Amino acid sequence: MPAVGRINPGAEMARRVERMLLRMKMLLLIAALAMAGCSKKSDAGSAQAGGAGACGDAIAKAVGAMPGGPGAGDVQAKLKTILTTRCTEDKWPAAVVDCYATKATDMASMKQCRELLPPDQQQAVMGEIRAVMMGAGGAGPMHGAGGPAAPGGPGAGTETK
Repeated sequence: MPAVGRINPGAEMARRVERMLLRMKMLLLIAALAMAGCSKKSDAGSAQAGGAGACGDAIAKAVGAMPGGPGAGDVQAKLKTILTTRCTEDKWPAAVVDCYATKATDMASMKQCRELLPPDQQQAVMGEIRAVMMGAGGAGPMHGAGGPAAPGGPGAGTETK
């Protein structure tokens, strides 16, 4: 009997193998994409996430490298607390954390690192630093202008009617 309409068994087997290989390649591609999307971030990623460890280490290096002077220890401790808190809570980008860890050695270089932050985060940091530093010095607002008189200071207890 002639094999009418019959498919060549060798060609059929080759097509099956080809389809199976195509499916396997597709599954590998899907698996690779899924793993890439779900992979754990590197240490730089944890710094970007504002990790307390990365922030604390970077800020400690920067503040520790600053030159000291009379009362510098207290100022440095306050600065370290402010910067570490803002870094952690605001989740500073890895580039900023790295800048503080590797480039900040004085106020000028710390300013350069701070300028890598978005403007709103720069303002938040500077606002806290000013508030703490001005409060510690008892001088009130910067250059002594623009705010209420300090208790017991000039103008205290005087009212105008």
